[in-house]
Amino acid sequence: MKIGTSKTIGILILCLNLAGCVQTTYHGFEEQVDNDNAIAGGKVSFELSREFYRDPPACVTVLPDPEQSTAMTARSVEVAVARHLSSRVDRVIGPSERNTLVRRHVVDLNIPGDRRTFSALERCRYYIRPTITSNDETYALVWAHRSIGIEMKLFRGADEEVLWRVQHTLTRGDGGLPMLPLSAGMAALRAGMLYNDGEQLPSMIDDALRRMFVTLPDIRDFSSHASTWVRSASKQETVRTDVAEMRNQTNDMKM
Repeated sequence: MKIGTSKTIGILILCLNLAGCVQTTYHGFEEQVDNDNAIAGGKVSFELSREFYRDPPACVTVLPDPEQSTAMTARSVEVAVARHLSSRVDRVIGPSERNTLVRRHVVDLNIPGDRRTFSALERCRYYIRPTITSNDETYALVWAHRSIGIEMKLFRGADEEVLWRVQHTLTRGDGGLPMLPLSAGMAALRAGMLYNDGEQLPSMIDDALRRMFVTLPDIRDFSSHASTWVRSASKQETVRTDVAEMRNQTNDMKM
């Protein structure tokens, strides 16, 4: 989207202020957070159910976004989700394998009954559905801005219970405030490079998912921690990752 020069200065001031000191913070969905940091793309909202610890998923199938099943961006998100999830779960059925199995079993994974059939046939009881909540870009001559929002839900196929959900919107901008003719030219060049960079969106998708998967425990070594996790689950209705500790570990993660 291109906008007129009359709005350029106001957008630049807002974007430069927001981009100057953004860091990733982790919060529950109902927690109140700093609005500036949330707008600038530093907020990751998540929730982890106690059922995750009681019945941890050993196999997860990546589902397509039903609203964007043929979009290239949605496909890129699915592939990236499978890659990141493989570092947390023993077995991941990614987009390519999923499509092959769907044709073999003649099922539609958007239908709950078909998902249960698929789970029984493949012995893979859990699903993760990534959804693109926003995908925006702005070009204002000397400033370019891109953002992508992703939400994920990990749920059990048998009863559709959500064990983990997370949402994040990542933003990037480049350019500058044109104080002098030379600086205006440099700002326009940097803004144009960001706006026309075909590798920018895949990189943003990967960065967003990396931040989001920080909130999902590694299930591969569950057996060695099972007793501790079950005790934790029995103490509260909903188990969330220690947000204070996570903030300390990620306070140097900036845009």
